[in-house]
Amino acid sequence: MTSIPEGLEPYAAQLGYPTSETLGQLLALLFDTEEKVKIAIAMPGSAPELAKKTGNSIETTEQMLGELHHNGAINKKMYDQSRYRLFPGMIELRDASALTPGISGEMIQLWDDLVRKEMPAIVPQLEEMGLPPMMRVIPIEEAVESKNLVLDIDSARQIVQGAELVVAIPCVCRKTAREVGRGADCPDLIRTTQEIDRATGIPHPFLFDDDWLPQIPLPPTSGEKPAQGSLEIDQLHSR
Repeated sequence: MTSIPEGLEPYAAQLGYPTSETLGQLLALLFDTEEKVKIAIAMPGSAPELAKKTGNSIETTEQMLGELHHNGAINKKMYDQSRYRLFPGMIELRDASALTPGISGEMIQLWDDLVRKEMPAIVPQLEEMGLPPMMRVIPIEEAVESKNLVLDIDSARQIVQGAELVVAIPCVCRKTAREVGRGADCPDLIRTTQEIDRATGIPHPFLFDDDWLPQIPLPPTSGEKPAQGSLEIDQLHSR
């Protein structure tokens, strides 16, 4: 018997890990109450729709949806932000939840185990099932004009200078690797943003979530006060 929370077995199968103890533990951490599991089972839907399906009040449902969304367990539909859904793929669920402020070391380790130890094992299973490959090369025996463009430094500078806002978030794979003792040689986010500043010749208002990274005071631009700010986690989980 696996540890998949009761009612979430179809979702575990959809993610590709119907019998995974590791995924079961992750789902139990993400949907840590019976009511949250009920909401997951009832998705997709808006807060009023999910409240009706689960028998909870709209206020209670909205509170749980807010917690689940903040923790990266669920997502909002791209073209209708009033409707919530489960992530369709394991990697999407991993990316959203692994960047949650204050995520436990236990969850980071579980995600690392699932991706590094269990994910490679399902590839042969997909091949045995006869599923088409995710990518394939189709020979057309015709020359294809290359349209790749490598920007010169002036073009890059112009793009950054013309942007009203540049947002930088941690790399999920680097963050996970570091949390479990790997990836010490990967460039960090702060260094990357500083390199962009040097390349463009201007300090730019990069924004960080307060709980992810310490905010970086920026030198004044055009006589203005130093730019500093934060980005709501929900905006990033809506990507």
